[in-house]
Amino acid sequence: MNESTSHQSPLIHLIDDDAAVRDSLALLIGTIGLRVQTWSDAQRFVAEFDRGGIGAIVLDVRMPGISGLTVLESLVGEGVDQPILMLTGHATVEMCRRAFKSGAAEFLEKPVDDEELLEALRQAVRRHVSSRERSRTDQADRARFAQLSEREREVLAHIVRGLSNKEIARVLSLAAHGGEPSRQHLRQAGKRFACPAHPPLRGPGGRRGRTVELRSRARSRTNGPRKGRFQQCEPAAAQCPAQPEKVAPNEPWS
Repeated sequence: MNESTSHQSPLIHLIDDDAAVRDSLALLIGTIGLRVQTWSDAQRFVAEFDRGGIGAIVLDVRMPGISGLTVLESLVGEGVDQPILMLTGHATVEMCRRAFKSGAAEFLEKPVDDEELLEALRQAVRRHVSSRERSRTDQADRARFAQLSEREREVLAHIVRGLSNKEIARVLSLAAHGGEPSRQHLRQAGKRFACPAHPPLRGPGGRRGRTVELRSRARSRTNGPRKGRFQQCEPAAAQCPAQPEKVAPNEPWS
């Protein structure tokens, strides 16, 4: 194995039994600022590579001992989320169909075009970085949601339905203003989900606008992100505390 050194850039795992191919492709991939770790043994790669890392996998189809397609199916089956690009010098329609059906991000023929491979890697790495950022943000949001009490979650469910304070109080059999403390707590909790570019719970409708935004955020927690004004910040909003720091910004691959 051979690993170049670039501390924060994503890591590309290159698996091919041909040493000349490994060396030439490693040099090529390194020109766009990506680290490369080469492997001659696919089975050793499966046993040892870091599944938690950011990057992508470039995998030859035909190798001694185990097929690259078998490795692809094994990795996807265990939930590995790094995009996998398949390379082969003996492509067939059936092989290509099987690769994409098994979850390959790309299928390229040898001798591979340099720019085609680099562009495929750029896209794969961008997708993986964005996917990991969304996953980390979702986990943080779920953790914050878990801090709400059972009563606050009841109030939140009614806010999502569009009920007013008085309507919530009636539904929950509370006193005239009994729903307000929990609602206020939710407003404060909502601020923890916001970023400087999107001030928390503010809108042109004043109090009504804040309620609409809170409902929108609550729906996104339960039903997934929705398109529109209050959609969650894109990963590119690097200053948002809910978003992790972008990996190796302004690199040639990004």
